[in-house]
Amino acid sequence: QLQPPPRPPAGDPLRVCISDLYKTGSNMCLSGKVEAGTITVGQKVLLLPSAEQTTVKSLQTRGEPTRSGVCGAYMDSVLLPVEPQFCAIGGVICDPKHPVPVTDIFQAQLLVFDVDIPLMRGQQLMCYLHTETLTATITRLEKLIVKGKPQEKRPKCLQKGNVAIVNLQVSRKVCLEPKPAAGAPTSLSRLVLRG
Repeated sequence: QLQPPPRPPAGDPLRVCISDLYKTGSNMCLSGKVEAGTITVGQKVLLLPSAEQTTVKSLQTRGEPTRSGVCGAYMDSVLLPVEPQFCAIGGVICDPKHPVPVTDIFQAQLLVFDVDIPLMRGQQLMCYLHTETLTATITRLEKLIVKGKPQEKRPKCLQKGNVAIVNLQVSRKVCLEPKPAAGAPTSLSRLVLRG
């Protein structure tokens, strides 16, 4: 029997990845999964990447109103009194004291599965990052990793089975957490690239 994956503790800073949104009256209704922490009615939150601060007006999960949502819960409705330009699918609702880093240039460790042509510097790929889809460009191939050890010589291309550190630039600012030093990566620190 399979064991459920471990959940981050509820004491972690709030992280809700926005997967859908619509305007209702003077408010925005957002939905998404609580990736970490707890969200409650009346809580002050920060919308990223726009950096707009607001307060949660109401919550709904599984079609029922609720006062709070815990890590792992999918929130059908998070009602916020903000204008539409401050919200985006792929954005994150987070704790204003512990915001998620926002960037458009970052370094990632990749495992190359099956590719038709080798991956090279300058190549554009589709990037799937938590609830967002955007374009990523490989700006530099930093290091090839063989049997867990970084190699001295920088690779010219990456082929099936290679593990490497690469620099990526994405088409717009995204919410991205660094890989935790201990434990498994979170959904905010994982991505998938497709050619």
